[in-house]
Amino acid sequence: MDDPPDRAENSKELFERFLRYEKLGMRNEAKKSALDLVASVCGSNSEETWTRDNLHQLPLNGAGRIRHEIFQYIVFPSLKAAMEQVDPEASYLLGKYVQNLYSDDTLWKQVGYRSKTELFREAYDASPNSPRYRGAYLAAVLADLGYTFHEWPSG
Repeated sequence: MDDPPDRAENSKELFERFLRYEKLGMRNEAKKSALDLVASVCGSNSEETWTRDNLHQLPLNGAGRIRHEIFQYIVFPSLKAAMEQVDPEASYLLGKYVQNLYSDDTLWKQVGYRSKTELFREAYDASPNSPRYRGAYLAAVLADLGYTFHEWPSG
């Protein structure tokens, strides 16, 4: 009798299938694969490991977001828990994927409606010697200033 497939291997295969369907533009199949992936990862206390190992491979859509099911059920819980432990990388990553927060009010509320700049500032405050966090924070401040200067004459 065959042993049941290893859960980690199963999630790896499901993730590879999701990436393949995304790359091919097969939206319905990608959605089904994303839901299967969420079901295989959630509830097994492996969200943190999965996020650490795979987050940077996730493709962004035209709005700068990753697949919302994956963000909502795997990535966000992991990053939120780490952010509450004052992990600068979690704040940085939430800032990087802030478009996912902006598109889901219930998730955004859970992080106190923080903006991209605020999330990057938290990462920088927790680790001020990191060039990556400092650069992200300064870039966000400059973008905010650019927007403010653009809007200033009319308002």
